[in-house]
Amino acid sequence: MQFVNGVFEGFAEFFTGESQRDEDIAHAEKLKRPLLDYSVESLKLVDEYLKFLFDNRPQRMGRDWVNTILWGGAYVGEVIRRNAPRQYDWVDFDGWISEHPEQVQLLGSTKALEVCAFLTPGQGAFTLPLNKVHKFIANGPEDSVRFYVACEIREQ
Repeated sequence: MQFVNGVFEGFAEFFTGESQRDEDIAHAEKLKRPLLDYSVESLKLVDEYLKFLFDNRPQRMGRDWVNTILWGGAYVGEVIRRNAPRQYDWVDFDGWISEHPEQVQLLGSTKALEVCAFLTPGQGAFTLPLNKVHKFIANGPEDSVRFYVACEIREQ
């Protein structure tokens, strides 16, 4: 299976502001980017930012909101990769489903933003950081990314 680690490392850098693009995340001024250091503790700042987005989400979300889910999920995933005692790799939905067709029951048969890529530690296991960011924006603090990551890296 082909990993897409480099792509998602780059997306995480867009989220932190280490790299720049012509487009950005929703309400970028509300995220304390200089303090994002890929630590589990830095996810408190991400939770605060996502709480603001949850409280201020529009009826219709534009490209900046898509970037928030994609780049924010990449950052959350990179925190897992850099802090977990085991190795995780980013995989693309299509490549994963072609090797694990039985998981269509869990992931669906259509590539959606929140599951377009995810992390695997191998042996058919996976975790969905983009989906977690999406769920926080939809449901609020009950979907804390800090709690999610703390549980994920502890679950070895």
